[in-house]
Amino acid sequence: MARGESALTAGLLMAPQGFGAAMAMPLAGRLTDRVRGGRVAVVGLAILTIGTIPFAFLEADTSYALLALLLVLRGLGIGGSMMPAMAAAYATLESSAVPRATSALNVVQRIGGSMGTALLAVVLQAEIKDQLGASGGPAASGTLERLPDDVRARVAEPLASAFAATFWWAVGMSVLAMVPAIVLAVTQTRARAREAAVMAEPQKQVA
Repeated sequence: MARGESALTAGLLMAPQGFGAAMAMPLAGRLTDRVRGGRVAVVGLAILTIGTIPFAFLEADTSYALLALLLVLRGLGIGGSMMPAMAAAYATLESSAVPRATSALNVVQRIGGSMGTALLAVVLQAEIKDQLGASGGPAASGTLERLPDDVRARVAEPLASAFAATFWWAVGMSVLAMVPAIVLAVTQTRARAREAAVMAEPQKQVA
């Protein structure tokens, strides 16, 4: 909106995040098999948070190359946290429960994604109104229609500030997601320690 790009161009500019996620998922799967999903998910969410923080300092002239690199980093974080968390969830289930769990997980993902998107959209609209006031025209109303060149030049910096402020909410959501991931990692570490102790007990008895 601030730079007058079309919807198609805006979608293509988001492609690096998908590339990052695609690169991270196979690696995250292998790491999950080795160290379990909790630790991998924590690292993935940390990378996601680190990759999101720079977006909170956006300016109207931030280069597309830098944004693309940050999106790749965010994609790595998303791919590194999503697959391990799902694998950890399925690992605790019996085979008969997998179909129901798959449906439930899909519902949770859709509802959670929709709620998160709606929350950020409301925050962004409020930030735009705060930055531009009632005189901002279409930009102040939160619409994504293409702005005339003269209007875009006038509102580019306030819009960038509005988006930057919204990304702080995204950072907070990433940090909040780390809490259950850390709990999962600690739980899995304790479970592995108990398994190791149980396996070592018969060896002590034989000795």
